[in-house]
Amino acid sequence: MPMNLIKHDQVPVGPTAVGLTLPVRASNGETYRPRRALIAVTDNPIRWRADGTAPGFTVGTPVSAGSYIDWTDSEYDYDAFQLIKRVKFIQADSASGPATLEVDFFD
Repeated sequence: MPMNLIKHDQVPVGPTAVGLTLPVRASNGETYRPRRALIAVTDNPIRWRADGTAPGFTVGTPVSAGSYIDWTDSEYDYDAFQLIKRVKFIQADSASGPATLEVDFFD
C-alpha cells in the first residue's frame, strides 16, 4: 500500500512531556487522521509512552539521538493513529538539553 506524506513537523522535546499535533487540512480546517508516522530523534535522547501516561526522565521507552521511531511498516495491517494521538515524549535523564523530533505523517 503506497503512503502519501501528509505533513512534516518539528517538535521540541524538553523536561515537560509533549505530544504530537495532528495535521489539519488548510482547505477546510478538518483534522487529518494519519495512519503512519516516521519520527527522527535529533540532538538528545528521549523517552516516550503511548498508553495514556506521560513518560518520565527514567520511565518510558528510550530512544537515542540519531534513531527513529518507525510506525510505517505496511507489512502489518495496523493503524498507528491511536499511537500518534496518545504518544507523549520527554527528554531522557541522560540528555544534555532538549531534543527535536522530525515527524512525517502519512495517510
